[in-house]
Amino acid sequence: GRDGSALPEPRQLDARAILRMATVDGGAALRRNVGAIARGMAADCMLIERHSVDLEPMHDPWAAVVHRASASSIRAVVSGGRIVHGRV
Repeated sequence: GRDGSALPEPRQLDARAILRMATVDGGAALRRNVGAIARGMAADCMLIERHSVDLEPMHDPWAAVVHRASASSIRAVVSGGRIVHGRV
């Protein structure tokens, strides 16, 4: 940043970086076994409906999810490996 901090200027954060901050980095900050789909991690995730009205047109999937996804875009929620909302 301009003040010498390690944080980038807001305009430098692309959608992929923002999504990583909300998932992988969020899990690390909470010191929880969450934030990524990997062996040994909690089996929690949201499945997004690709053809949701909120996400069309989807030129950049990362940007669509970060900037335009809403509750109506969620197809299903998986927690602990079990579908707890919606269906696959």
